[in-house]
Amino acid sequence: MEGEREEVALSVSALHLTWEPGYEAAARAAAKVLELPEQALSSGVGPTLHFGALMTDMPAASQVGEEGHLLCVERAAGEPVVRCLARTPRGAFYGLRALRAAWTGEARLSLPLGLKAVQPAFTHRGIAEAVPVGWSWETRRQLLLFAGRHQLDHYLYAPGDDAYRTTRWRELYPREEAARLTDLISWARELFVCILYALQPQLDPTSSSDVAALEAKCHWLLEAGIEGIALLCEAGKWAPEAWAHFANQLLIRLKVGAVREPPLLWVGLSSLNSDGNLLYELARALDEEVEILWTGPELLNSRLLVETVAAFSNYLGRTPWLWENYPDNRFAPQKLFLGPYQGREAALAKHLHGE
Repeated sequence: MEGEREEVALSVSALHLTWEPGYEAAARAAAKVLELPEQALSSGVGPTLHFGALMTDMPAASQVGEEGHLLCVERAAGEPVVRCLARTPRGAFYGLRALRAAWTGEARLSLPLGLKAVQPAFTHRGIAEAVPVGWSWETRRQLLLFAGRHQLDHYLYAPGDDAYRTTRWRELYPREEAARLTDLISWARELFVCILYALQPQLDPTSSSDVAALEAKCHWLLEAGIEGIALLCEAGKWAPEAWAHFANQLLIRLKVGAVREPPLLWVGLSSLNSDGNLLYELARALDEEVEILWTGPELLNSRLLVETVAAFSNYLGRTPWLWENYPDNRFAPQKLFLGPYQGREAALAKHLHGE
């Protein structure tokens, strides 16, 4: 097929979907974000659209990593056939949602014959619910659907009005709130989205009892299905080295009783996060397994240049995650921001773990 660029017009119906064993989760997730009927997943008609990865496909699929996919368009008995090849169900799901326009059979999708590799530019992408007043549980479910449709694989839970992550961090959630949180986690997993939980505890990082209390809270969160903990530290009251030592101890403790390997831990400074010197002091003392959250050179960045991000990553000695505060409408809460996302160069992905 190499060299063939003939465009084939393809109408893909849900009844033409087949998949490899082990990829059923991708089919269910696709059905959710594309709003397909449940019976579409049980059909044996096809295989106009087939996904998964046969053993013979693995050498080709390996080039696109854990979240990428290959679209293979060919003809069989004169009819176009599309195979979505992926190493993982997540990658297959991303491939299926990319064919959204053709799924219902009402739209026709033109695809060139041959093989096309597709993978996300950034290693990780996501949404941060870092707002003074948290969203409703239904809004969160809808945003997770949005995340699935647009290949966003992380959701940071950090609402300012949830006292159980700030002033009452030592306490576990009441039964009803705990059930809502675990339901949201299950919904996110079905859409291949990892939920990270941001703790902003008011504690003494030099206190062994506070380390033990936070460890207990984190274990509860991880057992509930949270994929990772983000520890947002007060930059002014305690030195960055104290927070680094605290995070290192917490990581060691979480590894001992981990419900999965490895436990994920992020650290960021909740104030003055754009201060490169403070982040450098934090990074220098921090275990290399702990990720660093960074807002960019400013708290609000109208532009981010590759050379700026690359220089800062080199300065830190590690690759940070970019916690964007853009668009930020707190200065105009009644205004709806619908403009394009500008001032970000594609090559930033080479110098950031996620955005």
